[in-house]
Amino acid sequence: MYDRPQRLRASREWRQVRRRGRCVRGTYTSFCVMPVASEERYGFSTSKGFRRAVDRNRARRRLREAFRSVYQRGPSAIAVVGTATPESLALEYTQLQAEVASQLRQLQLSVHEGMG
Repeated sequence: MYDRPQRLRASREWRQVRRRGRCVRGTYTSFCVMPVASEERYGFSTSKGFRRAVDRNRARRRLREAFRSVYQRGPSAIAVVGTATPESLALEYTQLQAEVASQLRQLQLSVHEGMG
């Protein structure tokens, strides 16, 4: 879904979204969003509590897919940084989607109808 130009890659970009953007923190995930002038940009990460790379990668993939399935693009371009905690792996996928949908609503972003 997210081509290379749409990914946040530079640590400067990540810091900028986290510092200047609106953030919502939950038990299992957190999101920060900031308006941007150009195209939408996305970045997904994991917190430091993961012990194994396999778990980190799985949590990041699940978060990215949950976001993709819930988020409905709006008229303005945004930069999004999402972070998953180790506890997110214990959630059923539908529960993760509901958490993501709830946080996106708190950030006043559009969510697909019938989600969460």
